[in-house]
Amino acid sequence: MTASLALDDATTRTETRYPAAKLTGIVLIALLPAVFWTALLALVSNAIGMALSSAVLIVTAAAIALFLTVVYAAMATRAASE
Repeated sequence: MTASLALDDATTRTETRYPAAKLTGIVLIALLPAVFWTALLALVSNAIGMALSSAVLIVTAAAIALFLTVVYAAMATRAASE
């Protein structure tokens, strides 16, 4: 039996092979739901006659995105350590 090369070990780690995949994951998991729920909030508030300001919508989207980013980072870190 032959031992695997160090190059083979390095390419099996996701953080060395797919750095763009992590960024894509953050965009899909954090930003898209934040934009969706903020847009839905804006539409519903506008439909009931209480239009929210842009500042409220931006803060809401940022809070949702930050929360989901923290959750995603915790899950990705745990998966990488296993």
